[in-house]
Amino acid sequence: EKINALSKALDHMGQCLHVGDVRQQGLMVGIELVKDKKTKEPYSLSEKRGIQVAVRAREEGVMIRPLGNVVVLMPPLSIALSEIRKLCRVIEKAIRKTTEG
Repeated sequence: EKINALSKALDHMGQCLHVGDVRQQGLMVGIELVKDKKTKEPYSLSEKRGIQVAVRAREEGVMIRPLGNVVVLMPPLSIALSEIRKLCRVIEKAIRKTTEG
């Protein structure tokens, strides 16, 4: 049930202008940030886009871990469905603020 809820909450994340790919295996997720969605050109690591997204998410009470330009989600198995929705809502907002201005 939680895996399906996470998939559903992530569905429109891929529509963000600077999300190249959203990969999910169970409750583990990788959201790839790219400079150009069409060509999948990555951001330079020196821009620290993943870190910027993590900092913005933390301001809203969500702790995530970036690996370069990939935002990694690994919520605990005990996460509630409402928390899954909040997690994805906050991360999408942080991605948009970081990459779209």
